[in-house]
Amino acid sequence: MLGEYNRQRVWEIWQTGKQGGALSEEDARLYEVLEHHMQHARLWDHLHEAGEADVEQNGVNLVLHVLFHHVIENQLAADTPPAVRQVMRALMQTGLKEHDAAHAVASVLAWEMYDMMQNHRPYDETRYVRELRKLPLKRKQNARKKKDRG
Repeated sequence: MLGEYNRQRVWEIWQTGKQGGALSEEDARLYEVLEHHMQHARLWDHLHEAGEADVEQNGVNLVLHVLFHHVIENQLAADTPPAVRQVMRALMQTGLKEHDAAHAVASVLAWEMYDMMQNHRPYDETRYVRELRKLPLKRKQNARKKKDRG
């Protein structure tokens, strides 16, 4: 039921944005995230009638994908936690584009939320920030490994 609600809500924001309608600041950020995923525009156009199987591509739920990306954009807009902005900058300094850096940060958020649900525990911002701060170092280590192999 929640998945159906999310699909409907995302579709409504997509339609409103495409038609130049008024969007709240937060909804405008989601519309922008959807625009950054234009390779899925056909899905966004038909999301109101899509089922769970329709939104999954290569094992990725595309609605959840953009919603996690949207959360990162909201965290950046609110500068909460500040580590999100810091890690984004650090990732971009390693050569990642802003969009890909947001996906990397979103992967940490997704893991934090998954672990919360699996272990029935509350959100732990300290843990989230600690894991975020590991991202640039991991990227540098992976780049070194590739260079050593190459």
